Amino acid sequence: MSRIRLKQIANFKQLDKELFGSSLLRNTDVVAFDVFDTLLFRRCDADDVQLGVARALGHSLGNDESSDIAILRVREQAYFDAAAENEFKGFDKDAHLDDINLAWVKRLAPNEPGRWSDLAAVARESKIRYEHWACFPNPATVPILQRLAGTGKRAVFVSDMYLGEAIVSDLLTANGLRQFFSAGYVSGDIALTKSSGRLFQHVLEKEGIDGSRMLHIGDNPHADGRRAIEHGIKAIVVRERDIPLKRMRFDHNYALQDRRWLGYNAASFASAASLQQVEPELHTIGRDVLGPPFSAFIHGLAEYCMRIRPDAVYFLSREGLLLKDLYDQLIATLQLPLPSGGYLCTSRLNAAVAAMRSFGWREITLKLGSHNKPTVSSIFSPLGFSRDELASIAGKCGISDIDQKFIIDSPTIARLVAHPILQDRAIRLGQNARNALHEYLEKRGFFNARSVVLVDVGWAGQIQEGLKIALSDSPAPIINVYYLGANQLAGERRRSGLNIRAYLADMEQYDWLGSATFEFVELFEIPSRALHGTVLGHNQGEPLFASEDSAERTPEHSDEPRIALLQEGICEYMLHYARYAAITKTSADHAKTYAINIVARIVRFPRRSELFFFSSLNHIANFGSSEHLQLAKVSSILSGKKFLDAVNNSHWRQGAAALGLGRFGALLLSLFQAPRISRTLPSQIEEQRIHDGASIAAWNPFSPLPHGFETDVRNRSFVLLEQGREASLHKTYRSPLTPFELAMLHLGLRATNLYLSVKKLNQFPADLLPLRAWLWREIYIRLPVHGKFGRLLRRVKRWITA
Repeated sequence: MSRIRLKQIANFKQLDKELFGSSLLRNTDVVAFDVFDTLLFRRCDADDVQLGVARALGHSLGNDESSDIAILRVREQAYFDAAAENEFKGFDKDAHLDDINLAWVKRLAPNEPGRWSDLAAVARESKIRYEHWACFPNPATVPILQRLAGTGKRAVFVSDMYLGEAIVSDLLTANGLRQFFSAGYVSGDIALTKSSGRLFQHVLEKEGIDGSRMLHIGDNPHADGRRAIEHGIKAIVVRERDIPLKRMRFDHNYALQDRRWLGYNAASFASAASLQQVEPELHTIGRDVLGPPFSAFIHGLAEYCMRIRPDAVYFLSREGLLLKDLYDQLIATLQLPLPSGGYLCTSRLNAAVAAMRSFGWREITLKLGSHNKPTVSSIFSPLGFSRDELASIAGKCGISDIDQKFIIDSPTIARLVAHPILQDRAIRLGQNARNALHEYLEKRGFFNARSVVLVDVGWAGQIQEGLKIALSDSPAPIINVYYLGANQLAGERRRSGLNIRAYLADMEQYDWLGSATFEFVELFEIPSRALHGTVLGHNQGEPLFASEDSAERTPEHSDEPRIALLQEGICEYMLHYARYAAITKTSADHAKTYAINIVARIVRFPRRSELFFFSSLNHIANFGSSEHLQLAKVSSILSGKKFLDAVNNSHWRQGAAALGLGRFGALLLSLFQAPRISRTLPSQIEEQRIHDGASIAAWNPFSPLPHGFETDVRNRSFVLLEQGREASLHKTYRSPLTPFELAMLHLGLRATNLYLSVKKLNQFPADLLPLRAWLWREIYIRLPVHGKFGRLLRRVKRWITA
């Protein structure tokens, strides 16, 4: 027995070699595995889960969140009560979940014995649900277990865990691992632990073998290593989880001090199973880069709806189909009493035509804002004239070329705008579009609502204004607008009476990080685009889409497999984000800080792979024309004029600058455009107060029925996903925001504000993640935390986090 030596290895990749590349299994009948941090990993710190249970129990008791920590401390006392009772009976100091929970609720509600059973059930159900959400299988053990099954060796699991064998088995089953094990032994059932060594003795007796015939694999040097060896059991301790566990411990503790850190923790929770895995790069970009801002936006929407209590929530095409799915996932996971989302098929073109009483200044300015180089033909394209018809009318007004530049104060243009044929067409088109729109909205239940929320990625409020004008002739519900971002034009429409709220970015509540949204709006428009054509109008209560072979739709086809992969990643992020938010009571504002840091990083300091991918996407104006918009033009820096022209003519100017000069070029561009932004910023306003909506008694929420085509679009997306996976590069995981990149954001803000101060302009605010805490975290996880050195580190930590 004394000849047995504890074998420690660095990671699970080495375990395969140790098991099957040596004689270790030759005289072994039973191979035992620890469960947590060996077979199963958690996405977050174990105390996140336990604190979440305390919150759920506190909610059932009617307490507010300020008592959560106190409730958790009571649970620690309850554990010692239950464990001490077992110890008094001659067992080890451990207890089962049910005994702990009963002792817990007795301490919390000593004078309410009638509630003990129900409260204990709340604690039990919350604990089990949260553990299922938090756990995922260690990917390295699956092939080992499969190979071990072929050797005929008996596999069992052995765990120091108060959950008990039945719950642990359910967790292993849910993660596809229980099938590999013949039996399981868990301390919570019998109050015998590995830490004391008595659980190993129990296992040997139940298995009917001598210790020399057993091999145990775990992660704890004491419980899984030394105690096993004391019983003659061969042991391998895998130390791979040391650093991840310390990282999660730091994140848990720091989030208790600074709730903004919860956004980062949510991102870590979502990507935890992807560490060291090879995945399609676009799926990773969708989950880790686009997932945080989209999820924070939808969470903000849900909180907004909980305040104003709309009867229905509609998501506008084409971005709305993805946003609707994200919203439905969130409210289901958080168990919010909100109506499911409805998909509303309309577009800028359709809303503009429906609002048209004539063709005048409003219609012209809407078109001017959607073209880089507006021409006579592009401005009048919503009226549906053929080129020959428009050329004939324009010729009578003195315009010889309908492809000439549109000059707004030209007398000939004024005559064309006033032409009776053109105005008659506008009146008829507007009336027909309004009638068709009204029929469609009636079929969607729109007019049954007292109040609705219209949700879109946002920017200027054009669609919502068009709908409001189009419906002004008849009774309609109160329209509230919720955007991811609202630009200056949206602010003007807000002041004219349109109720617009923006979550991540608002030019009237300027933030240097969130404003990056407006520097590359296609970052949100293209990845959220539904896989169908733009809405042209309605007929008999159904939407009419641009045909799949139209000039504006055809260029989009090549992007759709890649977009499907991005959307899959975004949806995966929301699934895990919603679960983490439910466990930790993360609010939208907690998540927003991390989200806008990610947005600013990718827009202003893109990585090469992101730069080439997003600049390769096709974007069409889709406002009565098929103009192709260049996202980021490539030009050689050897020709300064051509390079500057390419940057100025790109929709993503930082991207174009980075293509030529790298991240340094993108930083310079952000720096030099700051004075212009500062001078043109509208008056800043305080965040709008949200007024409570209808009382619960008067609230009549309903969930609009889905369109028939929505299922077809999703099925098509599943087919395109396979094409996207085959075409996408596969890479190992990389954090979407590294300490170096966060330092670049800090440097960019400091340089920008220094430059603005030199120009005697107002400086920009920014809700940056704390760099000092991030640096301390990286130090903490790599250095020992015990003894004199540990005390020194704790002093440094107090200084850094002060």
